[in-house]
Amino acid sequence: MPVFLLFAPWLTGCAHSTSVVTLGSLEVTTVRRSYNNAHAVRLPEGVLLVDAGLERDAPALAEDLEAAGIDPATLSLVVVTHGHADHAGGARWFHDTYGVPILAGEGDRELLAQGHNDRLCPTDATARRRLDEAQAETFTPFTPDHLVAAPLDLATLGLRGRVTPVTSHTGGSLVLDLGDAVFAGDLLRGSVAGRAATGHFFQCDPGRAVDEVRGVLAASTASTWFVGHFGPVSQASVQRFVEEP
Repeated sequence: MPVFLLFAPWLTGCAHSTSVVTLGSLEVTTVRRSYNNAHAVRLPEGVLLVDAGLERDAPALAEDLEAAGIDPATLSLVVVTHGHADHAGGARWFHDTYGVPILAGEGDRELLAQGHNDRLCPTDATARRRLDEAQAETFTPFTPDHLVAAPLDLATLGLRGRVTPVTSHTGGSLVLDLGDAVFAGDLLRGSVAGRAATGHFFQCDPGRAVDEVRGVLAASTASTWFVGHFGPVSQASVQRFVEEP
């Protein structure tokens, strides 16, 4: 049974908040800045940072982690779920400032080397209103320390978990499964109000995204899914999402 703690009010649409969820031996601290989630996952072997937000938010994200009792200098790895600026942008800052290695998908190597988003496909009116702003986001280019082209057991890096490439959102998107929790990036998102799972704001192939969610569900026993925007969402909510007509 997940245990939720809040350091700041989790208001609908809140642009900045910090929350903690305990799932078995996992403790997940989620910091939301500029509506993007960064997840610091405390494991017995070390602390993973799943996504690092926008580059301009990285110093403030580090301060948020410190306020939550996590020393950014002790992070073991930054896992970039995909190469868009609002998820990958801060990764280089953590690497350059604290020496934290970065893991990302091979299919996003070019995006990360260029430091800008690929073509975004809005899926609703909200996304269409924000398209120009989101499309224009950039970050300082970088080359990850580890590039993943096939499913990878993080035991090879002295950590737990399995990283699996998915390709519907970007060519190098990754899903991280830590047993009790899945970190799905922008394969789907949480609803703005409540905790339902729903399709992402920008998705060029929504049908394939749903198929990939089904595949992750079939291979995972996780009770909770952490996503790039809003959430987290339950396994049951994700199941309902893939069953929708």
